[in-house]
Amino acid sequence: MLNPYKYQIVYNELSNKSVIAHSDSDWAQDLESCKSVTGYITLMAYRVTFWMSHQQKTVALSSTETEYMALSNCSHQLVWMRNLLNEVSFNVPIPHIYGDNLGSLFWGSNPIQEKDSKYIDICYHYIRDLIEDEQVKPYYIDGKKNSADILTKNLGQVLFSHFHPSLGLEIL
Repeated sequence: MLNPYKYQIVYNELSNKSVIAHSDSDWAQDLESCKSVTGYITLMAYRVTFWMSHQQKTVALSSTETEYMALSNCSHQLVWMRNLLNEVSFNVPIPHIYGDNLGSLFWGSNPIQEKDSKYIDICYHYIRDLIEDEQVKPYYIDGKKNSADILTKNLGQVLFSHFHPSLGLEIL
């Protein structure tokens, strides 16, 4: 079992200074409210800097929609991190955001709305502007490699142990 007292996050000046994020969601796993859970992790120099897991405000009608909402929420954090780092003269390249749902990545990268997606709250289309303005860059990642899975699903010991090194945790 992962013991938090035996791990540490180590940063060093030789690390890559890029900012990346992994975004994920479950789809309507809460059987009472049918709301999904958003989870995302941001990393700098391949080490975790921020993580979030919370229930979405609205019910999603598809897995693509719930993943799209998660990508949009995650992009807010990426832009904030990049702006903060730029303010202290630590310029970083365009942050990369990884998601495991091709449909949500397409929605974010394609300004043409599908008729089925028009009802999505305007705040979730925020990511489209960020992608168009080259403030974030979306990429697909296989769900088995998406470290944000740790924040949205109950994982067994093997999967949980698989993800913690990708967060930059090292054994003391």
